Order: sequence, then structure tokens, then C-alpha cells
Amino acid sequence: MRIAAFVCLLYPIATFPYGLAPLEEHEARHLEEHVLKVVDVRLNALGISRLEAQLQDEIAPCSHREEFAAHKLSSLQAVDLMASDTLLPSSVDNSTLPYFPPIGDQAQLGSCVAWGSTYYQASHEIAMLNDRNNKTANQGILSPKWTYDILDGGVNAGLSVLDAYDLLEMNGAPSISSFPYDTNYTAWDLNPNDWVAAIYNRMSSYALIPGLGGYGPQNLTAIKTALANGHVLTFASFINSWVFTRVKHDPHNISNNHIGEYAAVYMDGYNGGHFMTVVGYDDNIWIDINGNGQVDSGERGAFLIANSWGSNWGNRGFIWISYDAFLGLSRVSGGPNYNRVPAGIYLNSSFIAATPKAKNYIPKLIAQFSLTQTVRDQIAIQAGASPISSTIPTVTLSDYALANRGGKLAFDGTNPSLPATATFALDLTDLLSFQPNLQRYYLIVSDNTPGDPTQLNSYTLIDLVHSQQLSFPNVPQIYDNTTGSVFLDYDFLTAD
Repeated sequence: MRIAAFVCLLYPIATFPYGLAPLEEHEARHLEEHVLKVVDVRLNALGISRLEAQLQDEIAPCSHREEFAAHKLSSLQAVDLMASDTLLPSSVDNSTLPYFPPIGDQAQLGSCVAWGSTYYQASHEIAMLNDRNNKTANQGILSPKWTYDILDGGVNAGLSVLDAYDLLEMNGAPSISSFPYDTNYTAWDLNPNDWVAAIYNRMSSYALIPGLGGYGPQNLTAIKTALANGHVLTFASFINSWVFTRVKHDPHNISNNHIGEYAAVYMDGYNGGHFMTVVGYDDNIWIDINGNGQVDSGERGAFLIANSWGSNWGNRGFIWISYDAFLGLSRVSGGPNYNRVPAGIYLNSSFIAATPKAKNYIPKLIAQFSLTQTVRDQIAIQAGASPISSTIPTVTLSDYALANRGGKLAFDGTNPSLPATATFALDLTDLLSFQPNLQRYYLIVSDNTPGDPTQLNSYTLIDLVHSQQLSFPNVPQIYDNTTGSVFLDYDFLTAD
């Protein structure tokens, strides 16, 4: 137990699982140089209604597409462009919205990234955009097992944050009712219908919202506006180094409903890499950061975090963390600075925002294909398109799920012995934007190891708009330590 003069660690944190993979140098560079940074968030209808309830005044909301303004900038450049005087509700809790799923439990698996990105954030965002209730039914709650089992390499060792969001962007995820969570971390979902259903839940490219401060200035405006608009955000931290206290009675806030709840004051190291979901904030909550029993400047304000350690942990599965904890140096007089590390340092003092690909997204054209293989990580799949005058794709997209993943295991996660067969699906809708009428659609199959060939048993284009199907006739095709492709010519616009 870690004890300080003013706070104490209230949980045997080390007994809980984590699952945050170390951030590789190329991943950190990609986040900073290529991932969009949100510099402004405008209040939407929900955010406006919350503010109107506080101000008792009417304000015009923005549309869904006008909400986020994001640019390819560095985090510091993004913070410099942020407004700092936006009028916002003083507190919001998006876990009470019908869209947010119940608190989950990752059990003893290192699946926190899958829970934060898929179960909490993607489920909530898709339900909110489409006005679905995740409190009364679980058909709209997405399966963290899908994400974890595809990406974990067949070992219980955590995930890359970037991998999880790339999978959701390309492949989506099926519902937890179709692919329930359990402690089997090697089994892939082999229901062909789930691979099609997952596509309907694709997400857009994620973005970072900087502003938590770290070793620079703190500007929480964009983050709090996104939360006021009903969104939930995700972040990475080192929870085994969080130092906790309880919320005390605030003599200046008689309506405080959080007395006695657990709260994190700051972070004093890099232990226990963990991924969590930000569901709200409260500018009025007082956390006694310096432990002197008095309300001092800089001690008000905290984010509300949903964890994936079950409802018996923390405050019924939630925890508060002070705004001050995200700073490299406490702004509170006498605040804790020994061994201090900004709580959001893993993602360069940013939260992750992710929204659905479209409202009620329905794919237009998908590829469904059957493969036979003994060892699943030998397979990599791409799709492509070109004019019919070419035999080489002019544009390609990679199947993120089938990209030499899964370890040296069979499709079902067992030790490989004999060749097994499975059927998968990939959304080709994005390829229609290049030439939506007659063009050539490729399925590119790669096998990277000699001796256990990959067999393509079928390749079918399914046009969901015109209820048409077209199948490649010359199967099976065999690939042994090689790459090859098959193609179908199809005119999407005149399919009727």
C-alpha cells in the first residue's frame, strides 16, 4: 500500500488486469504527425440543451457534421488554436444517457483497449447517432472479444491502441450478443453472418483532442465541449501509479452528491498501463489535492472515468480523476510533485475521439470469401479496384483483420493440426468512390510461409443496394508462400 501525507492508495490495484501495449516509436510518430487533432468542438443539440437548462436561455446548435474541427497539426499547434472561453455546462455525465452500455468486466484478460474502444466508445457513439438504447438491449453493444481475439496475436498480452481503432475503421465489430465475451482469448468469430454484421458498425478515423496540459498549457475547452455534446472519449494511463483519495465535504458546495467517492489525485510513475473511457466531467467537484482540508485554488474539477473492472470497483465501476493530475507540475499550492508524471502522457496529453462512419451506415458492396488454411497468421488479404482495361488494381485497401494476425493457431484458436475452412467478409463500399460504374474488383491473397498453402474456395461480390451477387467461377485457387489475385467485373450503377 502506497501512503502519502495527504492521500492513500485505496485498492490492491496490482490484482487487476491491464492490457495497454507499449507505444512503439513509429506509433508515437504516427499519432503526432498524421492523426488529426481536434482544435474546436461546437455544441450540438444535446450540448445546447444541457447548457440551456443551466442558463435558462436558448442557443442555436450545430449539425452533426459541423461539430468537430480537426486538422493535421502537432498537439501543441492544436492547443494554440483552441478557444478558451466557450460557455459550457458545469458538469455532465454521459454514462446516464441511454446509449452508454453497462459497466463491464474484462476479467483476467489484458483486454482493456478492446473494452474502451469497442464496448464503451464505439457502442455508445453508434447508439447516440442512431438513437438506440443500450440500457435496455445488448444488440447494439459491440463485442470486445471480437477486437481482442483478432488483434492479440493469440496471447494474453494486451493491444496496441492504434490497432484497435484501425480494426474498427476497416472491419467494424459485431454485437456482444452475437459474440459474447469470455476468457478464451484465442478464438476468432467464425460466424460468417457476424463478419457481415460487423461492417454495419464501422467507425470513422479517430482523432486526438489535445489540451490536457502535460508539461505545457492546459486547455480543456474542446474536450469538455465534446463531452457536453454527449460523446465519450478514451485515454491511456498508468493506473497502478495513480494515487487515490476520497471526495470530502465541500463547505462551499452544499449540493455535492459525490462525498465519499474515490478519486485519483495524481500519477507518480509508469506502472499498470491501462485504457479507459471518459464519460463526463464536473467543474465543481472538490478533490483535496494538497491534503490540507481546505478548498485551495486549482483543486476543483475532475473527469469521470468508466473502467472495465466490474461494478464492484471504485464508484460502482467509475472513478474521478482531477484535472490537476494531467499536469506535469501541480498548480495547487503544496500539491504533490514527487515522482509526478502527467496522467495523460501516453497519448501526449490527449483524449481520443471516434465517431461512426455514417448515420445508420449500410454498406453498398461487400466481398465474401472462403479460405482454407492450417495456420491463420500466414494469411493477408487485400481488396482492390481498377478499370476493366487493367489487370492490376489502381487502388487497394487492406483487410485489417486478416493481416498475418492471430499467431500460429487455427482459425478457431486451437493448436493447428489439419487445414480448416472459414468464411469472411470485407466492405468494398469505399472503392465505389473511385469509379462507381463498371470496374474490376480484386481479391488479393497472400501466403507468407511455404508448406501450408492457403486455398481460396470462393469469392463473391454482394451488392446490397441492388440485391445482386456475382461469384468468381475458377476456384479453388492455391497460394503457397506467394501472392496472387482474382477479380470480377461489375457495374454497380446499372446492376438493376
